[in-house]
Amino acid sequence: QRGAQANHLPSPGAFGFCLPWSGPHRGAVLCVWGALTHFTPIWAPAVTPTRERGRERGEREREREYTEADERKIQHCFCYTSTVLTSTLAFQKEQKLKFECQALLQVAKNLFTHLDDVSVLLQEIIIEARNLSNAEICSVFLLDRLSHELVAKVFDGGVVNDDEKEFRIPADQGIAGHVATTGKILNIKDAYSHPLFYRGVDDSTGFRTRNILCFPIKDENNEVIGVAELVNKTNGPWFNRFDEDLATAFSIYCGISIAHSLLYKKVHEAQFRSHLANEMMIFCLMVKKGYRDPPYHNWMHAFSVSHFCYLLYKNLELSNYLEDIEIFALFVSCMCHDLDHRGTNNSFQVASQSVLAALYSSEGSVMERHHFAQAIAILNTHGCNIFEKFSRKDYQRMLDLMRDIILATDLAHHLRIFKDLQKMADAGYNAKNRTHRSLLLCLLMTSCDLSDQTKGWKTTRKIAELIYKEFFSQGDLELFPKSAELYERVAANREQWTKVSHKFTIRGLPSNNSLDFLDEEMRLNCHESSPLFAYPLTCMFPAFQQDVLIEVSPLDNQNEVEKDASLWGL
Repeated sequence: QRGAQANHLPSPGAFGFCLPWSGPHRGAVLCVWGALTHFTPIWAPAVTPTRERGRERGEREREREYTEADERKIQHCFCYTSTVLTSTLAFQKEQKLKFECQALLQVAKNLFTHLDDVSVLLQEIIIEARNLSNAEICSVFLLDRLSHELVAKVFDGGVVNDDEKEFRIPADQGIAGHVATTGKILNIKDAYSHPLFYRGVDDSTGFRTRNILCFPIKDENNEVIGVAELVNKTNGPWFNRFDEDLATAFSIYCGISIAHSLLYKKVHEAQFRSHLANEMMIFCLMVKKGYRDPPYHNWMHAFSVSHFCYLLYKNLELSNYLEDIEIFALFVSCMCHDLDHRGTNNSFQVASQSVLAALYSSEGSVMERHHFAQAIAILNTHGCNIFEKFSRKDYQRMLDLMRDIILATDLAHHLRIFKDLQKMADAGYNAKNRTHRSLLLCLLMTSCDLSDQTKGWKTTRKIAELIYKEFFSQGDLELFPKSAELYERVAANREQWTKVSHKFTIRGLPSNNSLDFLDEEMRLNCHESSPLFAYPLTCMFPAFQQDVLIEVSPLDNQNEVEKDASLWGL
């Protein structure tokens, strides 16, 4: 606690007075020297009633030597200035804390308002980190735990474009990898002398890295989720302890914001997938609802065709031959290729002069064009447009592909393009040729539509029976064109016919399992009752149509017709 004069200082002509400094930095010695031109420095302790607080320099003219009286005077003055010095130091410390708190508060405000986009959030982290530390360059790496790599999308405020590759480095390589592995801050005052620094980037770009401050970014579980790297202090020789403390506090806000942003991204993606799944489910249900219930061309046929399309895609690796949008169009077309099928073919529609024939007969492929129109109607239904996120160009192309693929289900179309298919097969398939891809799509659609014969025998036989049943139904309509309305009413009253059929079923049959004994009974019933009885019975027992010929003759008495009709529930 006593001052000391320094008569031998490093510089010639220098003179100083040193005292030990207690207080915040107890044990340190502070010595200031000055040139002996006009004034000579003197040092003395600043003493409080309880302890030594500091020291200051007094000055005196050069011509006089300092005496003990001078020292006593200075020490007496410093007894009153110690309080001022202590308050000044405390004020400076509070100013630093205030600046740090205000800066971090602004950082929190800026970061937490950009949680909806990770890329924008990383840009804000870059900007705030540079402003707080006065760094020249800053970059942020996110830790990918699956690949154990550090991924960088933001470099000095710039975001990598979607078509560019992300910059990735191993999580245990370089300065950033060391910080990610250890989880500790790393302050490098001389980058070129550090063994982990790679000079190749500086040599190729011409940039010189002087110093680096690299700190980890941790989440609320104290796990490293990223690394931030500050390069080149602009207002000092290197990053100091204050920058380290500020970076540590800053990393906490960064970790919380990044963790919540990634969580928000996962939730948003899950919601989007859920919305997409719901939209696809609604679309599939609407397509199923759009199918009628003919024996063969119903929803099960559409599902079977779509399933075979999926098998072709997986087993033949169609992604090597077709574009993704074309494969998607093929699959959707398989689901919609027989929408609202009436159980009749194009020839019947034209011959019967139906409404569909009036709409589409001029262009050909009456039913196929109707199927495509129904598919478009479903896509235009609210909540069913699974292509609404497509661009205008892709949306138009998708509809064109669906139209061409659905029209290809008409075998007449297949016969028209058969020669082109042969030429393509002889010349070789070219995946870059759009015509070849279109022909392949048509061929795949035809294969899927006729794929029932590739299944097992039991399935194939059952499907063949359904096809025969549908064809015979159309044959009945063609055989009795003027009785179509009556036929439909009879078909609607199946309960009555089921009871009659049950009576014949429970009756004992001859040992030869023949139904010939029913022929005579049927003829007698036909003669005894109205001819209206004969036609429904032939519908119930198609096997009799080959052996029993029944003519439906007009009746002279209209009352008798109505009587017979009411008898059979018509």
